[in-house]
Amino acid sequence: MERIGRLMRQVGDRREGQVRVSPVATISTDSAPSNATLTAIRRHLPAFVREALPFSGVKILASDLDFDSELMWRTLDVYHLELRKQALELLANDPLLAIKHTLGRSIDEQRDITVKQMMVYARAKFYRFQDMFEDPLRWVTLVEILYYHGCTLATKFGVNFGLFGGTVMNMGSDEQRHKYAAGIADMSILGGFGLTELGHGSNARDVETIAEYDHSTQEFVLHTPTETAQKIFIGNFACHANHAVVFAQLFVDGVHQGVHVFLFRIRNADGSLCEGVRIKDCGIKSGLQGVDNGRLWLDRKRVPRDAILSRFGRIDAKGQYQSEIQHKGVRFTTMISALVAGRVTVAQGALNISKVSLIIAIRYALSRRQFGKADGGETLLLDYLGHQRRLFPLLAKTYALQFAINDAKQLWFNDPDPKELHVLAAALKPAMTWHRTKTLQECREACGGMGFMAANRIGPLMNDSNIDVTWEGDNNVLLQQVAAALLKEFREQLSAGHGFVGLLSYFGRQLNMEIRDTNPVTKVRSSEAHLRDFDFFNNAMEYREARLLRALVNKLNRFSGSDSQEAWNRCQDIVKELSQAHIDRIVVSSFTSAVDRADESLKPVLHILCALHALWTIQENMGFFMTFNYFSQLKVKAIWNEINRLLAALRPHARRLVDSFGIPEKLIDAPIAGDWVAAYSYPNVPDGH
Repeated sequence: MERIGRLMRQVGDRREGQVRVSPVATISTDSAPSNATLTAIRRHLPAFVREALPFSGVKILASDLDFDSELMWRTLDVYHLELRKQALELLANDPLLAIKHTLGRSIDEQRDITVKQMMVYARAKFYRFQDMFEDPLRWVTLVEILYYHGCTLATKFGVNFGLFGGTVMNMGSDEQRHKYAAGIADMSILGGFGLTELGHGSNARDVETIAEYDHSTQEFVLHTPTETAQKIFIGNFACHANHAVVFAQLFVDGVHQGVHVFLFRIRNADGSLCEGVRIKDCGIKSGLQGVDNGRLWLDRKRVPRDAILSRFGRIDAKGQYQSEIQHKGVRFTTMISALVAGRVTVAQGALNISKVSLIIAIRYALSRRQFGKADGGETLLLDYLGHQRRLFPLLAKTYALQFAINDAKQLWFNDPDPKELHVLAAALKPAMTWHRTKTLQECREACGGMGFMAANRIGPLMNDSNIDVTWEGDNNVLLQQVAAALLKEFREQLSAGHGFVGLLSYFGRQLNMEIRDTNPVTKVRSSEAHLRDFDFFNNAMEYREARLLRALVNKLNRFSGSDSQEAWNRCQDIVKELSQAHIDRIVVSSFTSAVDRADESLKPVLHILCALHALWTIQENMGFFMTFNYFSQLKVKAIWNEINRLLAALRPHARRLVDSFGIPEKLIDAPIAGDWVAAYSYPNVPDGH
């Protein structure tokens, strides 16, 4: 007990000055402490001291989890709610936009439908292209909603207005934005984004396409010097684009100035290719047949001096190169970071696809029966614990990721340090697209053979969305960017602490964490109160990230005499684990904060979802925690059992939790999400289906 007493004096709350009082507690003025009073007192005590007290807070009953779906939707989607309703109304009811099932049609038909749908949506009264620059959060809201409709329209729209239009608006000068904005908005200018090459994808800094400045004519000469320099997989290029933004290595008087972006026409008014331009169709892909991806070769294509998007670099009237950013590497990074909107949109779009698939799978599981007791009827799929363990953790993570990206959008809205937002977007995009991959596969399997039917949408969504793990940044490359940023931040903190003093401060924080999280009392705590405690979740996530950061630093130090690239390569096992740990920490932190600020009526069910997500994340990484002796075996078993209790608590509310995504019935559009018996009855099934 004396040792425990010393620990009690050493360890305080997780974050000094940020103690949170339970929303269910009120302070009583009676002389005898009430349950609510004890609950409030417990929240002010160190975590393992609370465990020594009997839990006397209000138990969460099934009736406490009742909530209003509309209010939950408003809590989840937050931004531009009335605008969302207008957009969803159009997507659900416009006759042309109502076409979502295009499998079986020719590629030309699918492409024709998609471009016409894009024009219908872009001409809606609520859409304003200038929001891309003036109100990017409003613009992203209108694009991310398209993923409820499907990936093809969202991709086509995103390529034309987001990648192409966004590049013009973010990398062009004020004069260039004014010159081209109206044409992009009214779609007289349709464009493609020419960055990826046959030989260079993620390594965009080393694209091979060349742009040389010709002083005699005041023109740039763009050229594809090798077959690996061809631009490939460029949306809009095969059929519809009449303009392109092309990334190329700029040379002025033989001096290399790094990668710059050029805007020019690639098709004439009659649809024929411009001089110096060759284009071929990429052909049939695994999905997204309605998007016309093409390849581009440039044969000493001449474009005027003002074709260079000149926000970050330009050629003046005297033929001299000018830029406010002198280092070409920094200049390139700044240019690319200006395109963060695309990464945020793809991340949210992937999450929206996850929502659609979860609605379909959970609704089906609430009506489809399988097996049962000999003396009774068959059992609903969702009443099986195994089925709950397949779908409910994905549902909880979908909620968690929504709150995390809401925080990222808020950061963006407040005009933050672009470097911070760049790292956050680089973290969330892999998290959400890989979650989408896993969710679609699990939902497809959970629906059995019906999940394989194209009419039930999950299969086509799998094919059409799979590209998102490698576009707008390959996920594995983005994770390396996240780890590099964490490492840089660590070194800056040490430098700010003046070397040795900073090092002592760092190891002091590490020691406090070790005392707090790995003491004998903490390792064995396994009560329901503790296993649903926000401090427990956040402490575990912080410990894992800090441990892995320390491991990366130590391993890099062991290779300090090696080439830096070789050292980094030999550490990539830890790099990926560290980035994943960082993502898990920020997502859990966002979720716990969201529960704290939610409406009182939503807190009980959100708390259950948050606990499920956090414990499931811990369970998925139990190998790490056991390696560092973070938990006792007793606590590991308690976490497993607590997850089952949380699943049981969520079961009665599954339908309303997916209804809270706010997706109209016409956009769900899957027979198994409704009356699937009627849909598949003989009179209702068309011939050939």
